[in-house]
Amino acid sequence: MSHTVRAPAAYGGADIVGGMTASIDWTAFVPAAVALSLIPGPNQLLSVRNAIRYGTAPATIALGARFAVFASMTVAVAIGLGALLTRSALVFDLVKWVGVAYLLYFGLSTLWRARRSPVTDEPDVPELTALGRVRRAMRGELLVAATNPKAMLLFAAFLPQFLPSGADASGSLLILAAAYIGIEACSAIAYTVLGGVLGRLDLTARAHRNIDRVTGAAFVGLGGYLATAQRP
Repeated sequence: MSHTVRAPAAYGGADIVGGMTASIDWTAFVPAAVALSLIPGPNQLLSVRNAIRYGTAPATIALGARFAVFASMTVAVAIGLGALLTRSALVFDLVKWVGVAYLLYFGLSTLWRARRSPVTDEPDVPELTALGRVRRAMRGELLVAATNPKAMLLFAAFLPQFLPSGADASGSLLILAAAYIGIEACSAIAYTVLGGVLGRLDLTARAHRNIDRVTGAAFVGLGGYLATAQRP
């Protein structure tokens, strides 16, 4: 930590935060974080699908569930649970296979729904109340974020790369994680808006089934990819 930590009490808080933020490699972090957040991973694909099925507003509100999970992961990493995930093969494998199981379940169930859906649009979505749409979209966001070990590894292995050796990891990491969540939120909203635009195109039932097929196949593929992931 920089010498500013020893500043007088009246200014110590501001100087400590200033020292933390100054130690972060922002010029390398911001472009990397933007690029990473734009990659269409499980949650981003889910945001598009939620917006198509339930509308832009419910899908956007549901993003709060994802970022609540991310905030919890940040706290977990700050108290050392992230290090346990990266150092323990048993813990990593346990979390990984839970994530694989859910991604495969979600992908296969989506493919099955697309295969079994009637010629007309699915009746359950239009009959849902506004609150029901939000709850259903939020449940998906929460489960996908919570069962994806790569989300935890993002905070445990990716973010620390932008901290200099010897830095006060806990405080600086929280600042860095908050910045990443803000960047991820902007990307997530962009994906949600994209889904909303697609949803307003008055798509046919066949188009909805094709979207479900693509989404389901993508989740199955992501589950298969996650199954091959190695502990960093």
